Amino acid sequence: MHAPLAALATILLAATSAGAADTAPLSPSSSSVDVTGHVGGTGGGGYAGALIGVSALARSGMFGAGATAEASALFAARVGAGVLGGVSYRHDNGLGLDLLGVFGVHHYEGVGSGILSSDPGVSGSTPFAGGRSRVSYQIGSGARRFQFGGTATLESDLLRFSKTSTYTSTGWFSGTSSTQTDTHRVGFTTMGLMLDAGVTFF
Repeated sequence: MHAPLAALATILLAATSAGAADTAPLSPSSSSVDVTGHVGGTGGGGYAGALIGVSALARSGMFGAGATAEASALFAARVGAGVLGGVSYRHDNGLGLDLLGVFGVHHYEGVGSGILSSDPGVSGSTPFAGGRSRVSYQIGSGARRFQFGGTATLESDLLRFSKTSTYTSTGWFSGTSSTQTDTHRVGFTTMGLMLDAGVTFF
């Protein structure tokens, strides 16, 4: 009788120890991967838009690297993708801080268009560089934890150029049509604020 009871006790002790290890606080130096969704706004230098995006950041110790993709639009639209890298710290109380550089490409559509104008605007692509500062907080325990926070961004297009748009404009009252030509500049320095939510995988 003693041998089966001893075996059962051993199994229960091992299961309890495994559960405790799974819920124990993780060290700030632990490796992890954050997958985060973003929503907010960005603007500056003649461009503005509501923004949505997603990013992934792999962390090891105090450093992180990953990638991001975003889209924003108001009168003109912008899509962008880039790589991230820099300092990424997580405390065992759940608070986190990221100070990251970003480098990638922006593509613009409809720059110079407006609600009361027939001008369709111009399009173009440019590389960009910038940085972002993010504060986050993790909830839960174990190998997957919910996290939320906020991010401030600063991005500057490295290539700036002018393009001409030729279009037909019809007068509001006269009804007559005429050919119009406008020149618009592509390339901006923008700042943004985003709310974040996602999952951290350890």
